Amino acid sequence: MPYKVIGGKATQVKYSSDEVFSRIKHENIKFIDLQFTGLTGRFHHTTISANTFTPDQMEDGLPKLDGSSIVG
Repeated sequence: MPYKVIGGKATQVKYSSDEVFSRIKHENIKFIDLQFTGLTGRFHHTTISANTFTPDQMEDGLPKLDGSSIVG
C-alpha cells in the first residue's frame, strides 16, 4: 500500500478500483508493475499490460503466477 506523509506522520493511502481505473485511463497508462517479496524476503516484480487488468482482478487478485523461477 502507498503511504503519504501528513503532518509528519506516514499515513496509508487507499484507492478504490474506480479511482485506479480512472487514473489508468486519464493518464494513458500502458503497463502495470506488480511488486512482491519471495519467501526469502527478496524483492520481485512482473509487469502486465494495463488493458488486460480488470476491476475484478483488483478486488479478487490475479491468476496464479508461475513461481518456479523464483528462488525460495
